Amino acid sequence: IGMLAVHPEYQNFGLGRKLLEAGSESARTDFACSKAKMFVLCGRPELLAWYSKAGYEASGERQAFFGPESRLTPLIEDAHFVVVEKALL
Repeated sequence: IGMLAVHPEYQNFGLGRKLLEAGSESARTDFACSKAKMFVLCGRPELLAWYSKAGYEASGERQAFFGPESRLTPLIEDAHFVVVEKALL
């Protein structure tokens, strides 16, 4: 599940949670997924907290922000994604 966003003017109305629930339900029913997995940028602790409230837990896995082949330099040192997961029951 990824690439979900709510315009800042419409945040705090429960729309993000509804999007996340709809994506999770579709993954479970339409694609027979038993687990949802997302990659959250390490510099966004507020997002990690939000996903935690929605039942996602850090898996302990991290994913590189840029692969070495990109030749790009991240703006923050040690930029990476924190992998979070949730069982879809």
